[in-house]
Amino acid sequence: MEKSQAASRLSTGVPTQKGLAALRVVPKALRLLREAGAGYLYVVFALTVLQGLLPPAMGLLGKLIVDHLASGSEATARLWVLVGAEGLLAAILAVAFHLSRVFQTVLRERLWQMLSIRVGQHASQLDLDFFEVPQNYDALTKANRELGFRPMMMALNLVTALQQTISVAGFVLVILAFQPLLVVALLVALIPALLVARDSGHITFASYDMTTADGRRAAYFDGLLMSDAAAKELRLFDLAPWLLAQRQAYAQRVIERRLQAAWATGKGFVMAAVVSAGAQYLALAFVAYQAVTGRITLGDFTMLATALVVVRQNLSQALANLGELLENSLFFGDLERFFNFRPKIATPSAPRPLPSIEGYEFTFEHVAFTYTGAPRPVFQNLSFELRAGEATALVGVNGAGKTTIVKLLTRLYEPERGRILLNGVDIREFPLEDYRAIFGVILQDFVRYHLTARENIQVAKVSAPPDLGRLEEAARQARADEVIRSLPLGWETMLGRQFDEQGQALSGGQWQRMALARALYRDAPVLILDEPTAALDAKAEAELFQAYRELTRGKTSLLITHRLNTVRMADRILVLEGGQIVEDGSHHELIQKRGHYYELFTTQAATYGAEINRP
Repeated sequence: MEKSQAASRLSTGVPTQKGLAALRVVPKALRLLREAGAGYLYVVFALTVLQGLLPPAMGLLGKLIVDHLASGSEATARLWVLVGAEGLLAAILAVAFHLSRVFQTVLRERLWQMLSIRVGQHASQLDLDFFEVPQNYDALTKANRELGFRPMMMALNLVTALQQTISVAGFVLVILAFQPLLVVALLVALIPALLVARDSGHITFASYDMTTADGRRAAYFDGLLMSDAAAKELRLFDLAPWLLAQRQAYAQRVIERRLQAAWATGKGFVMAAVVSAGAQYLALAFVAYQAVTGRITLGDFTMLATALVVVRQNLSQALANLGELLENSLFFGDLERFFNFRPKIATPSAPRPLPSIEGYEFTFEHVAFTYTGAPRPVFQNLSFELRAGEATALVGVNGAGKTTIVKLLTRLYEPERGRILLNGVDIREFPLEDYRAIFGVILQDFVRYHLTARENIQVAKVSAPPDLGRLEEAARQARADEVIRSLPLGWETMLGRQFDEQGQALSGGQWQRMALARALYRDAPVLILDEPTAALDAKAEAELFQAYRELTRGKTSLLITHRLNTVRMADRILVLEGGQIVEDGSHHELIQKRGHYYELFTTQAATYGAEINRP
């Protein structure tokens, strides 16, 4: 059913916005262009008006020159003045054209820069669940695709239409002075082109709109084929032929639908062009007959012939511009719709200040949460406390929801029901940025920034001036100082080779140390470590957890790890199972209980040889 509707939509050109109503976004696009560079925009419009006025004036001068020559008169000062004026106008027209191109390029680059920043800012403020809906990814893809291009094209469509309208108006006045019926004939002949132009934008937009998802999939496979991260598996599994076949299948669907749209619009424009050209040449034949019979001069014929050609061409181009303007307006609507997405997680209108006391205590009260599109909830009635100044470990099997707790705690997601309190106050009542600033977090899927070693750590606190002492201390605590000393340029070494062939490729464990140093550099009162040793070797892991007490001293901390031998030093251990905290106590207390924690711990102890009763 969906495919048949899509096919119908492509063939008929009926999109979500009908007719010329889509042009309502034109003023918004012009406002963006004014913001990007009002001066450049006004110069472009002025040069465009000039380019529209000059051709009719040149046509009139041409008529006078031809009449003078046809009369057999000798070359006079008047003739040379006319020729000189014609040449001067031609030079001005050429200069205006090239100057306009330069200003258009500058304006386009400024607009692209401005919109790139705005799209990036807006995307960074959207809730995480926005990125869990494929249709939203389509919206983001469309917004990125239209950056700078569509608003600029809309302006160029308007500019070109203005130039053509001015030029046509001048020549139409000339034709009206001689043969008014010729103008009527030309306008009637352009009706088919008007109808085609009206529909062409809708058809093209529909073809792109329907192929966004397939295009995004093809781009995903392109990314894998060119990705450093995927390069090893591609070769080991001989994946390239299969990926190329997948990429080609999606790309082929995109090509077929867009070619279908191109043929649909192309056939219409060809038919309209035949009708328009036929009308033009009939008019030319009539004007030629008038000249042969002596009713008009040779200069009149030259000017009228030029006027007929220019009017027909410019009106045809103006109608094509109308179609493009409509098409660009529809695409610009994608950008506008993306900006209409609003984050649900935001600072309240009347926020409360964060507590000024040093200790931060968190309480989950009957929290329920389900990921967008998930078949079942992660939590339905979760309640527990993280006590101020206490080192708490959270353990449980994969998929129990440990990382989800971190995301809820840091307001990356909101509970569906229940609430989370900070020192007795609902965390939704605090300013969002201030609230998130109290956390230093290392996530298990941390980012590997292709920046210098210094920048990799300092990005944790870009709102404050760089602190070299704190930087070195964080690196020492995370054992990342050893990594940095091994780099050829130390702190200034580029990590990764995406931008610099001299960049250094780190091991998984080395990247993890850099990520941990990043969390520690923030020097936040609440420290969250989600699988901080997953990529570390046994020696590095032991060194890190020997320093765990130092890292968490005076802080409220939460440690998530599958390495249960490392949670002994935690003040308190929470066991998460079935969306509930099923056990709560110290390592010794939970071992004595012989419950879920005991079962998990003894299973690992049997594998790794840990001593159950060692404190």
